[in-house]
Amino acid sequence: EKVLCDHRAAQQTLLELWPHIEPMNEFIHQLNSELCSEIEENRAMHQKQFEDLQQKEVRFVRVNESPERNEEFANVRKQLAKEQAKLEELERQSRDAVEARKSWEELIGSMPRGDVADVLAMPGMRGRKRKHWWLW
Repeated sequence: EKVLCDHRAAQQTLLELWPHIEPMNEFIHQLNSELCSEIEENRAMHQKQFEDLQQKEVRFVRVNESPERNEEFANVRKQLAKEQAKLEELERQSRDAVEARKSWEELIGSMPRGDVADVLAMPGMRGRKRKHWWLW
C-alpha cells in the first residue's frame, strides 16, 4: 500500500513537472539534430580529403615511388592515416549521438505526461493539498 502510494506520488510529481520538462526535451532534440548534421558535414569533408589523398597515393605507387625516398609521398601516407583516424572518430561520435538520442527518448517515454487538470482527475488524488502555484 505504501509503495503504491509513493509510486502515485512520484507520478503526480512528474506530471506536474512535465510542462517544465517539455522545453528541455525540445532543446535536446534540436541539439541532437544539429550535432548529427555537423558530424555528417565533417564526415563528408574528411571523406573527400581522404579520397583525394588516396588518388595521390595511387599516382605515387604507379610511378614506383617509395615513401622513404620521396618526402611528399611519406606526407601523403601520414595525412591518409590522420584522415582515416578522423573518419573513425566521426563515426564514433555519430554512434554516440544516436545512442544518446535513443537513451533520451527512452527516458522521456517512461515519464507520465499530462497537465494539472489530468493530474487532479486521477483517481486517488482527491483531497490532496492544493499547491500555491495551481490555478484553482
